[in-house]
Amino acid sequence: MLAAVRSATPRVGYGIDHVQPFVFGSTAIAHNGWIGGWGGPITTELLGRIGPDLIPDLRALNDSRVLALLIAGRRVDGRTLAEAVSQTIDDVTDLVVDLDESASLTVVAAERGHIVARRAAVGVASNGIWVDPVSCRLASEPLDGADWIELSDGDLAEIDPDRVSIGGDHANVR
Repeated sequence: MLAAVRSATPRVGYGIDHVQPFVFGSTAIAHNGWIGGWGGPITTELLGRIGPDLIPDLRALNDSRVLALLIAGRRVDGRTLAEAVSQTIDDVTDLVVDLDESASLTVVAAERGHIVARRAAVGVASNGIWVDPVSCRLASEPLDGADWIELSDGDLAEIDPDRVSIGGDHANVR
């Protein structure tokens, strides 16, 4: 299960098409954060990177939906969920740096019992992601007395029903 709570973001519309997680086929994607300069050149550049087959899914214009569409496009191109999330965050981070903006990019994607999470930021702190390797859970805050591990910026977590992997080398921690 993937659930997300959204607060009001300046210059971003309201309505069901703005509510996460965004679902594309069997993939659900949620973004906790923001992309600086939204509505300006960075928006134009990111929109230009969305494949024509996914344009109909751009029912609402916000940074989280565009980020999700970029990830979905990489899945359509055959990348694994982890590759799609990581490559998208890396590309957006590079663009944010090039345009002298800031961003908080904390993304969770789920597909058929497999969950991928990554956090990254430019110029600000990223929003947290915590993993419980014993019960294979993921949260934006540690929930109970479990031994939660906070992901560091740049870390990637992959969670399956029976294992958790954290880090660039995907070392198995359970």
